[in-house]
Amino acid sequence: MGFNFKDLFILDIANNHQGSLNHGLEIINQHSKIIKKNQVRAGFKFQFRNLETFIHKDYLKSEIKHIKRFNETKISDNDYKKLLKEIKKHNLLSICTPFDEESVDKIVDFGFDILKIASCSSNDWPLLEKISETNLPTIISTGGLEIDEIDNIVSFAEHR
Repeated sequence: MGFNFKDLFILDIANNHQGSLNHGLEIINQHSKIIKKNQVRAGFKFQFRNLETFIHKDYLKSEIKHIKRFNETKISDNDYKKLLKEIKKHNLLSICTPFDEESVDKIVDFGFDILKIASCSSNDWPLLEKISETNLPTIISTGGLEIDEIDNIVSFAEHR
């Protein structure tokens, strides 16, 4: 039997830590109290992307809204490990969305419990192939896709 996703709430911390380790720890601690009080099955989700390869080199210092936010909220791998340790301390699940193949390796190395594929990456076949090699429980978002695209993803997943 595979991983049981029933009644799992995903709390998306992503860039909400504002690039601050202390703010991220506070988010985890405050929400963990609510989770425990209400006996909710939950996990915190991060997003990993290698900005040096994810963003074209000509745009790395761009003022484009999303690129600027990625740069402003970037934290070190060491800080991510501290956030992950805090999540595990509260006996919660750790979830991460990779946006590139290199980030999949980092997720595995860090010891995350679950991978989540963003809907914008749900038909990124090289990324899906890399993720399928991890054998980690995986959530695939399909928002905005056509039914035939979803069928292709399901077929892919069934054969991996």
